Amino acid sequence: MRPPVEPPTSQDPPRRAPETERAHAVACVSRNDKHFLAELRVDNGSGASALARGRQPIFLIGQPRSGTTLLQRLINSTGNALLCGEHLGLLRGVAQSYMEFFHHPRLRSLIRHQNLGVARAARAVQKLRDPRLFSALVNGLDMEYVLGVYRCFVRSVGNPCNVCTRWGFKEILYCTGRDFVVPMLRGLFPDAQFVFTVREPLKQVKSVVHAGWWHHTVEQAANLWVDQARAMLQYCHEMPKSAMLVRYEDLICRDELAVRELFGWLGLPFDGYQRRILFKVGKIGATPKRGKLPPAVQRTIVQRCLGPESRALYGY
Repeated sequence: MRPPVEPPTSQDPPRRAPETERAHAVACVSRNDKHFLAELRVDNGSGASALARGRQPIFLIGQPRSGTTLLQRLINSTGNALLCGEHLGLLRGVAQSYMEFFHHPRLRSLIRHQNLGVARAARAVQKLRDPRLFSALVNGLDMEYVLGVYRCFVRSVGNPCNVCTRWGFKEILYCTGRDFVVPMLRGLFPDAQFVFTVREPLKQVKSVVHAGWWHHTVEQAANLWVDQARAMLQYCHEMPKSAMLVRYEDLICRDELAVRELFGWLGLPFDGYQRRILFKVGKIGATPKRGKLPPAVQRTIVQRCLGPESRALYGY
């Protein structure tokens, strides 16, 4: 027979002695956080934890209607990588907090740059529990841990199923000139590969307007083309070894030169199966066929998009 349960009292539980408190804190850190810390801690500063080693991420970022879905299908069909679909720009706010945090003028006074370790974590717990000490700036954080938290979140977006292949995602809402997603991803995953896709502005804006998925005016869609093209060109210039820009027109070209170069750079196979997906399988998410845009609208698009970006990408 079980003993009767005593009713709760309003008195506080008895306080542990300092040495007991310290031992208890060490035990909690060791027991409860062991698996979580293994996921978060950086492995020799390589930008990936032991769990993620060997899974070089691929981030596919493109303009709307520029072939990102087609390229995602091709990459996933290899069986060597799995890119998740779009996530409504979820990482924009995360990237904003990342940049503000790591560029904060008081960062060095609030965050340790060395691994906190179990003993230091226990001391932090002891300090936080002692009402006689000033604990407003005691947080128990170190730089590696914070970076690991960001990495863990990004991996949860790009690899929610924890597949044992290369992972990543495709998104069309980044590189708008108003987000820091690519700089954040570069900082968190130095070994990542970035694939950027663009499309001829007149056809891209027409496809965006006709798709009806966005509430963009023609002017807004044209301005977005310029912003994204400018950002993608800049990123390719800044990281030539880890970024490649692909034009939609080259991606679907019958000579297969661009797509084979891309897959070779990614270290992924491109064979008859991928070729059938590219040229034989029907389009998914295609917009209905519609007539040409009025000449005045076409002129507006060309005027808005005419600049160094269009010259670099399409020669006008």
